[in-house]
Amino acid sequence: MKVTFQINKQKSPQKERGMNVAYGEAKRTGYRLRWFALLAIVIFPVAVALYYLVKPQVFTIAQGVVSYEPVSISAPQESVVESLFFEVGDSFSQGQFLLQLQNRVLDDEISFLQGQIYELASYAQRRGKDLSSMYAASEMEAQKNLNEIEKIKREFQKFNNEGLVSTGDYASVLNNYYSAQSLKSKASLELVLAKLEEADEQYVGSITNIIRQLKQELNRKQSQKRALLISAPFDGHVIDVIAKRGERFEAHMELITIAPDTDQVKVVAYLDSKHIDKAKVSSRVTVKLPNGEKLNAHVSSPTELASKLPIQLSKPFEGQQALLEVVLTIDEPVPPREELIQGMPVEVYF
Repeated sequence: MKVTFQINKQKSPQKERGMNVAYGEAKRTGYRLRWFALLAIVIFPVAVALYYLVKPQVFTIAQGVVSYEPVSISAPQESVVESLFFEVGDSFSQGQFLLQLQNRVLDDEISFLQGQIYELASYAQRRGKDLSSMYAASEMEAQKNLNEIEKIKREFQKFNNEGLVSTGDYASVLNNYYSAQSLKSKASLELVLAKLEEADEQYVGSITNIIRQLKQELNRKQSQKRALLISAPFDGHVIDVIAKRGERFEAHMELITIAPDTDQVKVVAYLDSKHIDKAKVSSRVTVKLPNGEKLNAHVSSPTELASKLPIQLSKPFEGQQALLEVVLTIDEPVPPREELIQGMPVEVYF
């Protein structure tokens, strides 16, 4: 026969020494909740740690970044930013101006060369005209003298036919006439030679050579100035703007980063080299965005050894790792650029 002993508290948990105790059951419920909370506090970190320990063993996961294949545009020479025509996120068309740079020294050099060329060209033109005018005046004087001598010759020829002048006088007139003809021919020849020399001077003369050299230098400087007005090489959008109006940049310093407009977005994944067999071209992968959205993609380029890890993925005090750089192309419609940002870290499941 089973005998059980029951204390009064077990029979009436709501009473204590004959008095009603309404909170007795609530107190026990609170104890249970605290016990479960304590148990959860202990178990949850362990479960999370186990998840992150087991996850790499079950899945082949690589860190990656979104890439629109950006292009960095640098300053062609030392210059100051004069104007910026676009901001981050703005779209542009091929040929549109992105920014205007200015180089005061270059502007002064161009003005100086233009002034020198103008002065030398004016001098050469005046010099040619002066020489031509001088030889033309000499020819006119010789022609005038010939006309007068010819008039005298005709009169003496008439007198000679009538026997009114001596043969010696007539011979002297003829001699003067032939001398005047010779002077006229010489003056005409000198005028022609002067014009030829003027024409030669325009092509191979010393002043022309100097002007040509100055023009070559001017063209070079003007090309440098045109390079300061930077235009878009393709249709695209602005990824980042480093330059600020009025800021001075040395040559080859980065000014702006742009990317072409394309329906295909790239992801550059950095995979442990031991998983190289999973990074073959056309291999299918899954890209997981920070918001949890998953996109299908494939390996679109031959795998190479990564030279360095992007800043977004690098960790402090972490040495250089032997990672593979795997370029992926997303195969389905992608979210807008506002949600899929250049350089955004993602996870790639191979």
